[in-house]
Amino acid sequence: MVVLDVVLGVLGTLIALENIVVCVLVICYKSLRTYTNGFIVSLAVADFLYGALIIPLFLANASEVINSYILSMVLLANITTLMSVTFDRYLIVLHPFVYDTFMARYFFVVVIVSWLVPISVSLIPLFYASNFTQTGHKVYVYFLVILGVVIPYFLILLGYIRIFQHVVRQVKYLARLDPARDDEGKARQEGKRVTSEAYVARIFAIIAAIFIVSWMPVVYMTFVGNIGRQDLIPKALQMVSWVTLSLGSLVNAPIYAYAKKDFRGVMKRIIFYKRRRVTLRNEGDEPNTAQYMISIKSDTNSDL
Repeated sequence: MVVLDVVLGVLGTLIALENIVVCVLVICYKSLRTYTNGFIVSLAVADFLYGALIIPLFLANASEVINSYILSMVLLANITTLMSVTFDRYLIVLHPFVYDTFMARYFFVVVIVSWLVPISVSLIPLFYASNFTQTGHKVYVYFLVILGVVIPYFLILLGYIRIFQHVVRQVKYLARLDPARDDEGKARQEGKRVTSEAYVARIFAIIAAIFIVSWMPVVYMTFVGNIGRQDLIPKALQMVSWVTLSLGSLVNAPIYAYAKKDFRGVMKRIIFYKRRRVTLRNEGDEPNTAQYMISIKSDTNSDL
């Protein structure tokens, strides 16, 4: 148990730090301030809460009631945020002409709702004094698992199927075009755009799949415990579930950093400038702050 506590403590610290970095990068770099990355920040906040709040509460042996409230809130927040990201990808790939208009009007509404819903639903047990033995609570758990997890993930899966079906049709259509014709050249540009957006969709599909795998032990234990069959829950599964949850939250930020082109570009710029400053310092030619900031701004603008 001591080993598990140490492992979870390290993982919780890493999860909190890396998701802070994700949020700071989006805030500080204009090239990252997109609607899609706004949803990534929302997802990063949910992961941050897991690493900075849920894990410490577990290690501090906080009451089961407090843990259950926060755990269900973070679980639902991850799901609603992943649904928002899926909708974002669906809209930009299948309906690109209405994407900017819709997001300009409703982006903050979508983000706020994606947090209000999980917070409200996770606090429902307060109305019956958090008595987990009541029939009403058992109904609530079934509601939470089916309407809060199963159906949303079915919709997420359906959304990505539709996205990739559209991309396949675009690829087949492009294969038949003559690049010499102007109108077909424009069609190819649109095809490249769709393919690029689909690549981003694939990243989030991977994140959704990781989320399912990492949270599956918790969903299983919740459902089995709710029907009174605790004998079907191996003791080792309880410890394994904390590790899978932690690893699931840990890998999200590195996926953004290495797979998403805009994040990867910013990370490369940061690493490049640090190396260049070290090199100049070693050569005795340290640039002043103004020169350094102008250089960063110049390179940033060239990427936009």
